[in-house]
Amino acid sequence: MSVHSTPGGRWQVKWPDGGRRRAVTVDTRQAAELLDLQIKDAKRKGLPMPTLPSARRLANGAPTPPSPTAITLCDYMVHDLGGTASFFDRQMKSLAPSTLKQESRYWDIHIAPYFRDVTLDQITVVMLEDFRDELLAGGVGLASVERVQKIVAKVLNDAARRGVIRFNPAGAVKQAKAVRKPIKAFEPSEVERLAAVLSGKDRLLVQLLAYAGVRPGEAIGTGNSAGIRWRALHTDDHGQMTMTVHGGKTATFRTVRVSPTLQAILEAWRQERVPGEDQLIVPAGDGTGPWTVTQYRNWRKRVWHPACERAEVGRRRPYDLRHGYASLLLRAGEGLPEVASQLGNSVQICAQRYAHVLEGMRHLPSRSPEEATRAARMDQR
Repeated sequence: MSVHSTPGGRWQVKWPDGGRRRAVTVDTRQAAELLDLQIKDAKRKGLPMPTLPSARRLANGAPTPPSPTAITLCDYMVHDLGGTASFFDRQMKSLAPSTLKQESRYWDIHIAPYFRDVTLDQITVVMLEDFRDELLAGGVGLASVERVQKIVAKVLNDAARRGVIRFNPAGAVKQAKAVRKPIKAFEPSEVERLAAVLSGKDRLLVQLLAYAGVRPGEAIGTGNSAGIRWRALHTDDHGQMTMTVHGGKTATFRTVRVSPTLQAILEAWRQERVPGEDQLIVPAGDGTGPWTVTQYRNWRKRVWHPACERAEVGRRRPYDLRHGYASLLLRAGEGLPEVASQLGNSVQICAQRYAHVLEGMRHLPSRSPEEATRAARMDQR
């Protein structure tokens, strides 16, 4: 889908329709933007794309977006405007419950009081800079200020994309940047020490995170993820197993390679217990369903942290197992695009997150993830 201006001063919306390209020309940019938004929303929800006649009806009936002089930032966030759902309904509700709770809290505490009576056309670069500086002067931490700025920028960017404001002033504001600690990825030897002090599903979960690089929520079905079920495993004619992972954080699916070591672990587990295809690989408790957030927190407190102490790997997070997998791929000489594809991240995020990992491996000999894993397992024995 795309929106283009025409030589005659009108606006054209283009979108795919089967094997053909369709186009509708309308009088205003606002009508084109709204039609484009409706088409994209239909594609995202898996609904049929509009035909040419129905698209023309949508375009002719497209409501005029509200004036930026008559709507505040807070109203734009929560109210249905211009004939489409509010920003909250369209964007925020797609977040994981924990993320939604946190961002809503930032909005209520920091953003709403400052912008309560400010209309969209009154928000300027200088105002946003003053807002940032007041938060910092008031003792709000760098990480929180950075998050607050990103939330405001998301809302303003949506308003600019829909033609409610001419441009997003947040794009010209310097973002507060929190100093993040370097990632301390798990080594294969540490993973095996952890696995040695665990058993059953606890050990399987650790190995799944460490040797497939999935996020904890993706594995166990917390947040917006459906969890990894046995039907997500596929073996090709050459015996190579892959895993389809639903990224609750990104609302997309990706295919992850399963190493021979992890494949053997999974096949042994399945042959011993014969689970159903729709059952989670690592279900909650003694059942077959996904975990709750409370169950996962209890697992970290009662199982994970004591296991880290017994294995003498320090106080770490389960998420650090995923970083260990990324390090294995980088050590093997995999390019950032391939690593990003396996992790379900953008190349830019991978480059920022693992720059120091790449630097530390510059002078190390290349070694495949499977070689590193097998060597660690042999040492543990």
